[in-house]
Amino acid sequence: MSTLHVDTLIRLGEQFAHAVATLAAHRKDFDRADQLVDHLSLCGVPAVAVPPSWPLTAYAPLIVVNSIEHAVPAIEATGHIVINNQGKYLINPPEGVAIDAFTFRLEQRT
Repeated sequence: MSTLHVDTLIRLGEQFAHAVATLAAHRKDFDRADQLVDHLSLCGVPAVAVPPSWPLTAYAPLIVVNSIEHAVPAIEATGHIVINNQGKYLINPPEGVAIDAFTFRLEQRT
């Protein structure tokens, strides 16, 4: 195996280890996403929290709902802040949550 391949494998291993450590450090954010989905369900807004599909891509959970229009008031009632950035919705954590907490993505089922 060439030095280039070994260096590439080492670098990929380091990136993967960093991604896994980041996910472990943010376990509470994934729990918060699950709690938000539970709250939405209690409010009659069907939702699911989708974890990252691959640690080297986006870390933050994705909240998928049937209707963003119905989800936003229920989300904001929990203290989370919903931001519409040109049709891409983000859910910022409520005050009092760790400063490095994840911002969730919000999407509507198609």
